[in-house]
Amino acid sequence: MNDSKKLDFPNVKTIFILGTLGFVLTYFATSSWFITPMYQSETIIYVPLFVPARQLENQGIGFASDKEIDGHIQILISGKMKDTLAHLFDLYNYYGIDPKGVGAKSVLYQQIDDRIKIQKTRYSSVSIEVEDKDPVMAAKMANTLVHLGDVIKEDLLSVNRRDAVDYASKIAKKQERLMYRLKQKQDSFKMATNLEEEVRLREVENLKDLLDREYQVLLAKRDNHRREQENMDTPLPTSYVITEAIPSNEPVWPPRLLLSLTAFVIIAAATWLIQLLLFSAKDKS
Repeated sequence: MNDSKKLDFPNVKTIFILGTLGFVLTYFATSSWFITPMYQSETIIYVPLFVPARQLENQGIGFASDKEIDGHIQILISGKMKDTLAHLFDLYNYYGIDPKGVGAKSVLYQQIDDRIKIQKTRYSSVSIEVEDKDPVMAAKMANTLVHLGDVIKEDLLSVNRRDAVDYASKIAKKQERLMYRLKQKQDSFKMATNLEEEVRLREVENLKDLLDREYQVLLAKRDNHRREQENMDTPLPTSYVITEAIPSNEPVWPPRLLLSLTAFVIIAAATWLIQLLLFSAKDKS
């Protein structure tokens, strides 16, 4: 009975000392001497409309639909984007990857995916976060992603835009050839001498009505060709940068304070539990 009285439970001083020791050791172990810190930079953009004509209709201002935003994000995470980043920032050398090694590109893509996070926000903007051991590198890469996204999108869509112009031109010329044939047919009826006057005049009038209708179609197709040509000649609108990435002065990894506090709580709880077990065993004896 005297022994159980001597056992102090809970021994708050011991719990606090061991918890504090765990806090200090964890805080020291997660310093830059042992773990390379990672810095994060973020840029936030609004994706513009993909079609310049719609941009012009909105007086130069227009935000993309959800589908267009998803398409832009696909460009930002594409293999073409990763290859361009690798070339601009010499990432094979930066990440210590042998470009001639087996699966080198796969390793590179994984390294990039681990460091870059791109997602649509609840405000329909796009957040681009880049983590790197160099805060300046992280900011540069995030801002470069924005620019490259616009460049690659322009390059990808230019083929479709040229095809649209060519197709509109082809359709307009086809309509012009139809108009020419109808006009020739009308002229032949006007000059015909082997038809009754009433029949000849009726055919000429019918062709005149048909020519008028087809001329309206031709005007519409020429107008469509003009719009497609204007789209082709108009550069695609670039992303609206709401927040430009800047170098961070605080690392996001490791979260030293959080890990240290967690270590304090775990060690303190473990110490309390050990004291409880010892107290219970001593009390039973």
